[in-house]
Amino acid sequence: MIEPSLTNTQVLDIVSNRVEDVETQIGRLDELIDAEAKHQSEITRLAEEKTRILDDRCLDKQQRINKVGKLLAAVEVENADLTKTKTEILAQREDTRESGITARAFISHVFDQLRSSRLTRSQAFVQDFFYQTPIGLPARDVARLSNLFREVDLLEYDLHPKHHTEEELFALRGLNERWSAIRALVEREPGLQLELPAPWLESLKDQAEVGEA
Repeated sequence: MIEPSLTNTQVLDIVSNRVEDVETQIGRLDELIDAEAKHQSEITRLAEEKTRILDDRCLDKQQRINKVGKLLAAVEVENADLTKTKTEILAQREDTRESGITARAFISHVFDQLRSSRLTRSQAFVQDFFYQTPIGLPARDVARLSNLFREVDLLEYDLHPKHHTEEELFALRGLNERWSAIRALVEREPGLQLELPAPWLESLKDQAEVGEA
């Protein structure tokens, strides 16, 4: 089930690629949101220009008709572009969310291995240091209170997808920063050998992201 054929750096780079995919999707979403705002702004400007022309008594009726006609055509084009952009935004929001789900799965898999390593190290220290743990708590429970373990454990809260799309998209904007913190800890963790599930590696091989072992 688990394929331990990659180095830690290779595994970390694979996860980083997933996070970079999220960053790319967010960038595309932001571009579309900016385009939507520009279309809306232009529609507002055209409406104001139409009002100005209709109120301009320096122009005769035919001149106003001609100018307003061009403005109405421009508004139609902007409205069509706005409708298309809104549709693209909905699709891009879903693509971004799906990319985030994939990235979170990879990050969580690495994080769980890091946390397990920290817990094992903390528990070993407790067992070596104490003849009997305070108030009879199991060594594993005492280990969970150690700074060594909590340094990692406190990073977990933002790794789970949010229930609402808006909250999820907002949280994904901080995913790269969260992953960078986890990666730095993994790179300093002694004795940790990262692994990825074999099905994931097979999928990555299909995408030519990793070579044959």
